[in-house]
Amino acid sequence: ENNENNETLKEIDFLKNLECKLNGLTKYDYILILVNICGVIFILLEKMKISLTDQTILIDCIRRACLVNLLKARLNSFTIKSLERFENGVTSVEGHEEVVWGTAIYSTISMLNHNCIPNCLVRFEGTCCKVYCIKPIDQDDILSISYGPLKGKFNTKIRQKYTIENYGFCCSCESCISISGDECVLCPTNSCKGLIPLSNNEFKCTKCNKKAETSFITFVKDYQTSFTKKENQIINLLENNQINESLQIANQQLKSAELLFNSPHILISRSHDLIARIYTTQNNFHFALKHAKANSSIVEKLIGSNSIELFYENVKVCQILIHLEKFVEAESLVKKTYSLGKIHLYENDIDMKELNDMKDFLKKMC
Repeated sequence: ENNENNETLKEIDFLKNLECKLNGLTKYDYILILVNICGVIFILLEKMKISLTDQTILIDCIRRACLVNLLKARLNSFTIKSLERFENGVTSVEGHEEVVWGTAIYSTISMLNHNCIPNCLVRFEGTCCKVYCIKPIDQDDILSISYGPLKGKFNTKIRQKYTIENYGFCCSCESCISISGDECVLCPTNSCKGLIPLSNNEFKCTKCNKKAETSFITFVKDYQTSFTKKENQIINLLENNQINESLQIANQQLKSAELLFNSPHILISRSHDLIARIYTTQNNFHFALKHAKANSSIVEKLIGSNSIELFYENVKVCQILIHLEKFVEAESLVKKTYSLGKIHLYENDIDMKELNDMKDFLKKMC
């Protein structure tokens, strides 16, 4: 009898601890786990000598309860990760990749809701999870983090698709229910300069109320789709030392982006970044600075003044300022960027160490 009780307790412990063991499971893994759970439940019910009818009812209830807890574990878990730097990449921020170390559930932090323009961010120190406020927060404001998609980096359609597919809800934060300029195209009508939202199928200008022609909308969408391909082409030309060809295509990309979209826009930002990189390769730091600053300004407006994206763009501006011997301006930006980096990164991060080296150098020069 004692042996039977011990076995039963083990089976109950299996059910209790199951939620703690779910790391990166697919829907097929969940089905397999539910099948195994049902097997454990059958063993328990047989030992309790419950009638077949009552067993069926109980199994259904327990199965539903298990499924709910499995989904809670899946939807409320955090991926513990860090940013690792690598050489290649179209832009500095794309030259960093996330390395996943595991997943975990936190009793308080897992309750934070998503917002595409969050007022907080999550940072991991080992397995310890900390929340940092990145905006002024009033007494009745709701604390929010991003579950992945951020406004400025992704349009509303992509952001909402992501939350539906990964978290089971369609995001309805303020940025998802309002029309913003970075998700519109400029009206092609002469002297209108109104905006045509791309997030719906009406394609009507908000100023002159004219509907854009299908051919124009198709051209815009084709441009958006082919942008990354053009970026890669420019990078390949640059790596093969075909500087003039890469600069010509990059300038064409920027000109088209500025004609089609209202600034700030992510494609205008990426175009500036590419051109800054090309001029830096030529040691033409005056032109590189102009485009690097333009890129940094757009990133700040789109993604936020406390974003990791702005940190990486500012690091590049700091490097160019030092090359131009604009030491006073560089010192000011290095201090500002270092403070921003402390929110997101550890002191021993390679980019933070680089900024420290800049600080030491600039102290001697200023």
